[in-house]
Amino acid sequence: MVLHPCCCCCCGCTQGYEVMYLTDVLDEYVMQQLTEFEDFKFANIAKEDAEPETDSEDAKKAAKEATKALKETFKPLTSWWKDQLGGKVAGVKLSKRLASTPCVVVASKWGQSANMERIMKASVSMLMKV
Repeated sequence: MVLHPCCCCCCGCTQGYEVMYLTDVLDEYVMQQLTEFEDFKFANIAKEDAEPETDSEDAKKAAKEATKALKETFKPLTSWWKDQLGGKVAGVKLSKRLASTPCVVVASKWGQSANMERIMKASVSMLMKV
């Protein structure tokens, strides 16, 4: 199987994070329950809450201030995109995750990933055939 890098992980790869490509159907179910292993915390980069973490409180505070300023600067653009997309998306947000792509569609923090939706649709279609 040939795996092509996805646009979701372009930032994760450039910031020293290790990325696991989970290609088996069971991987999705297992990783929903397995959130950490030894000293490693897992994050699904296809979800909205997978922002890089900073350790120090000062860095977190500075990042929060910078993010707030950027949100104000780009508010007209994000509002325009939200209006253009209408009900097709839950929200349009700025992110520091992307390095080489202009945008990415991600699932909400508690929503199903695109892969899980694909698995669910396949299982329903299999049941319909029976």
